[in-house]
Amino acid sequence: MLELDALLQAFVCDAYRHLDESERRAFERLLRQADVDLYDWLAGRGEPPADLSAVVESLRACRVGPHREVFGPEVRRECPGRSAPGVVSA
Repeated sequence: MLELDALLQAFVCDAYRHLDESERRAFERLLRQADVDLYDWLAGRGEPPADLSAVVESLRACRVGPHREVFGPEVRRECPGRSAPGVVSA
């Protein structure tokens, strides 16, 4: 799914290196989930399993790029690993 690819790529480029080992393992488990489930969790249409909720929240905080509207209205939040707040749009 192009939207997921764009979001995941931005997250890996901007934030992955700042994750601790347990967060990296959670991210890797997240990547093994079905695209449709991941998409729904990021869009707020479902709740991820408890062990993935923190990494899903980090991804939600990093919503940037041309497909940000797919995941709902932007909110001003710090993206882990970024020095500046994430992109904001209404």
